[in-house]
Amino acid sequence: MSQRILLAHFSLGVSALNASVIPRVLGVSSPNSSDCIVHNFLFYLSLTFILACLCAKEWRAWIVYERTKRFKQVKVRNRELFAVIGVVVAIMFIILLVGTILAPQRPDPCIDYRCSSSSNIFTYVAFGYVLLLTIATVVVAVLARNLNPVAGESTGILFTVGFVCFALVFLGILFATRSTPAYLETWLLSFSVSAISMVAMILIVFRKLSWINHSEAQIREKFLGGLGSSMGGSGSNPAETSDSYHSSQAARPVFSNSDHLPKPEPLYNPFGRYGGRFSDPGYNDETTSATGLSDEIYGGSRTSANESTVTFCSELQSAGTTFVIVSSAKLIALPFPYTDSSSGSSSGSGACVAHKFYDEDEFASPRGEDTKLQKQKFDIAASVENFRAKGFKIGEEGDWEEYLDRTTGDQYFINVVTGRFSRTQPSGDNNDDDNDDASDNAKADNAEQVELI
Repeated sequence: MSQRILLAHFSLGVSALNASVIPRVLGVSSPNSSDCIVHNFLFYLSLTFILACLCAKEWRAWIVYERTKRFKQVKVRNRELFAVIGVVVAIMFIILLVGTILAPQRPDPCIDYRCSSSSNIFTYVAFGYVLLLTIATVVVAVLARNLNPVAGESTGILFTVGFVCFALVFLGILFATRSTPAYLETWLLSFSVSAISMVAMILIVFRKLSWINHSEAQIREKFLGGLGSSMGGSGSNPAETSDSYHSSQAARPVFSNSDHLPKPEPLYNPFGRYGGRFSDPGYNDETTSATGLSDEIYGGSRTSANESTVTFCSELQSAGTTFVIVSSAKLIALPFPYTDSSSGSSSGSGACVAHKFYDEDEFASPRGEDTKLQKQKFDIAASVENFRAKGFKIGEEGDWEEYLDRTTGDQYFINVVTGRFSRTQPSGDNNDDDNDDASDNAKADNAEQVELI
């Protein structure tokens, strides 16, 4: 994810902050004006850069999360964040430059060899500017406190800022008393900077190593994993999005009646995925149990004489495999959007999906119905369900349903009768696809094939 770039720049700023004490250490016995100026510039610029990176990263994660909850999109590119960071650092550079020209840092003429200036006003301005950035970073961290740590840094920021405040109070009192030798003050300053850097790296950067082997899709799912129930989507998978790129336009439903939309009914595949009518690689009519389920994969019990509900946690489902399982009791497993009645929220982890088991007789096709027609109907229904699973339903009109893509936030439309997919708003008679020209049909078919893949 793009947050790695900001974390890398944050690490670079921490390194520069530690390097800022080197001129102070080298000149502890006989400092000169150059050592004082280099230390002053490195210290304040690196500290400003660190705070700007943290604040920008946390703000982007928070704004993306909040906008996604409301079906809105926001475009926050890396170059835009770096432009803001550059402006923030440039302001500090101007403050230091003006202060160096008007009141340059020089060694104190007294025996303690401390760097000092003829006017402390610019030092106070620079310190106040850093304090404002710190407050802004803390405010953003508090706003983003509910974000998943895979993208949010609230805990690390708050702990680090607390540690910094403690160190500043301690060092401020120590330096104000002027009761310690210059070499001891330099050592304490170096130790405090190193300790703060270590805490920041551990709490903000190193903890990201827990997700270093995760794919971008997995990180997105963890980042927005809590939005499946709050958004009211019809699918079971959480919203997937990127914290670096979103369109600035809010996606608004084209169809008005988008409230309390019914969930799709479960599908029945009369042909089976593996060629037989009720076929499954592990099916054995004589040895399977009453539910035909393995205790290692399934859990649940019969809820009535003709159906039961279980949770399916197989690796096959995570790979996108769908199949029909039939036991000696002729129960058929069908996936359906599962809602936990105890919590009132849809399952959003993507690892488990509920199935209902129905008696075969409930799905017996009418006698004399053409098998090809049955298969055609099922293929259309499967296509519709596939597209439904890829987005949030936000409206419907006639035979068309309007969805919002989970990954890109784009709008698309599905005809539930023909299974047709369209990226553009359908016009004219919703039930008459023959009025569309050949080019639109070709584009829709190509888009459908891509989505199915």
